[in-house]
Amino acid sequence: MSLKFTCGNCKQEIIVQFLKPGETALCKSCGTNNIVPLDAKVTDEKPDLSPQRLSDEIYFPTDERAEIKSELGPRDIGSIIGDSIRIYSKNFWKLLGICSVVQIPLAIFFYASQFLNIETASISYNLTAYLFFMLVIFFWSFVLHPLMFASFQCAITGYFLNRNMGIFNYYSLAINRLGTIIGSVLLVMLFIFLMIISVIGIPFSIYFGVGWIFIVNVALLEQRDIRKTLKRSRQLVEGNWWRVFGIYFCLILITAPITLMTLFLPQWISTLINIIITPFSLIGTLLIYFDLRVRKEQYSIEKLKEEFTALKALADE
Repeated sequence: MSLKFTCGNCKQEIIVQFLKPGETALCKSCGTNNIVPLDAKVTDEKPDLSPQRLSDEIYFPTDERAEIKSELGPRDIGSIIGDSIRIYSKNFWKLLGICSVVQIPLAIFFYASQFLNIETASISYNLTAYLFFMLVIFFWSFVLHPLMFASFQCAITGYFLNRNMGIFNYYSLAINRLGTIIGSVLLVMLFIFLMIISVIGIPFSIYFGVGWIFIVNVALLEQRDIRKTLKRSRQLVEGNWWRVFGIYFCLILITAPITLMTLFLPQWISTLINIIITPFSLIGTLLIYFDLRVRKEQYSIEKLKEEFTALKALADE
């Protein structure tokens, strides 16, 4: 069942299928955000999910429109995987550079740590080296890694809007939302960790983990606080849990054999392979995020441009 109401600005009818009263819907006619009213009529009509072709004309060069779907969605699993590959191929060196900024220094650190003669050192030296090592792991897992993910999202969003920027410009955009991103990631990881060590909570960790899969996307583009970021991600997944889980599982499954192979390779080769395969699943996750927003709230290129512009304005302050 869908809900139908009238846009408060242009008076055109809006039909939404997944939103509830009180949530925000975008009018495709004038671009105005509307709150779904409590008295919205229940209807069997389906919302118009067709892309706005004017947006394609403005933001996408003609030759690129011919080679890749320029609209944000809706997409099926085949389109998400196929477009992830094509987007990656078109932005290969840029995404490789973003990943290298974080992965290469970490690989150098791990390689150098192999030459530390900890066994013959004093106990205090061993403890200091161990604590330093764990601090680096923590900093990489909860600061640099989320920052790299957010920078990937900035780069792919810029690609959709035909905004070409330098690698460190994408990091600069992501840094402005780093506090919320780190806070959200820490809370999610802590919850999942507690669920896993309880053993009986493992199914719950999977369920909530999928629900929170878009926390970086939400924190960055929608600029929400930590609590609202977690809630918003779950709202997007609501009613689509199995679909999101299935698509993401397929994305991981594609790269899993390569990832397992790196366990038996020299450190520098493993690092290079990880740098190459990391962007693929991140692009796919962003496309799922776009797809859900299109299906639930008629998300458009115009709205994406508005959010990206607000993020850039925050970085320029």
